Amino acid sequence: MLDAADEQVEQFHQLQEADDMDGLWATTHAELRRATTREEFEGVMAQQKQIMGSFVSSERESFNINTNNGVTAVTVTMETEFANGSGTETFIFRDDNEEWQLLSYNITSPLYEQANGEAAVAEDAGANEPPSSSAEEAAPAAAAAPAPAPERPQAGKPGVDSAGPGKPGQDGGTGKPDWDVEGSV
Repeated sequence: MLDAADEQVEQFHQLQEADDMDGLWATTHAELRRATTREEFEGVMAQQKQIMGSFVSSERESFNINTNNGVTAVTVTMETEFANGSGTETFIFRDDNEEWQLLSYNITSPLYEQANGEAAVAEDAGANEPPSSSAEEAAPAAAAAPAPAPERPQAGKPGVDSAGPGKPGQDGGTGKPDWDVEGSV
């Protein structure tokens, strides 16, 4: 089981590096596909690659194999190095008729907070307006508002997150796509 999950992690990285969204989408479990649209999935994968950069290497940090009512899931946590820095990836694969499929994906990295902070500063500084004539004019606006909480790509079990159960395909009942799931199978 663990060997199959390790192979799935390797395949995920290869497909993502090749920008093969058809291939990545094909590896996802039906529950993940019900929880989010393909467009949302592709957007999150593109955002990850933009923030983290190209995949360099990864090493398994931990794993957990869980069988419940005949359904087996493997959670694999990887410390992964990307071109722009490192992150912790968590994959959950579910055995569906002896075919391991991606049920959940999460990545955490300080690069997300940094990227979202820079985006907020650029927005506050008037990035959508003509450039100001001096740095002094832009400085007060850049310091005015704190950065929003970082968003990070993640997919998972419909309706389960750290806030509790919600509607299937939504994040804890907030109405957002289920990319911010902090649960397990």
